[in-house]
Amino acid sequence: MNSRNDLHAKRQRRELADWLIAPNTRWCGRGNNANNTYNYLGGASSTDKCCRKHDHCKVYINAMSNRYDLFNYRPYTLSHCSCDRRFRTCLKMANDHDAKTIGKLFFNIAQMQCFVLRKERICLQRAADGSCLKEHIKQKAYLRNNKKY
Repeated sequence: MNSRNDLHAKRQRRELADWLIAPNTRWCGRGNNANNTYNYLGGASSTDKCCRKHDHCKVYINAMSNRYDLFNYRPYTLSHCSCDRRFRTCLKMANDHDAKTIGKLFFNIAQMQCFVLRKERICLQRAADGSCLKEHIKQKAYLRNNKKY
């Protein structure tokens, strides 16, 4: 009985994930439904490749987590602005109905933000006169608005 409930819950999660992915794609939306296969694309393959590349951005802040001294309170991942720029360019180059729809949804309607990183010096130890004896350099994230599509 327990395995039957587990199977039902798994099916419901899969159906919800499918609903959160744009029609005709496997990678465009929250998460993906590519069945753990990188090369598995939907019918809108040019658009899907753009979304897949964006999903694999190496500089990101997960939903409801802290990274680079910025807490992402949103229910979705924030990407570095260079990844969002690359995503926008890729969609423009795909130049089909699906790409235009995804671009308008992501950049114009949802107005997704991105972040840039700046190096900041942090003083770890100060002398009596206030000068810094020991410092650490860390990267700090700053939110930016994306350009419209």
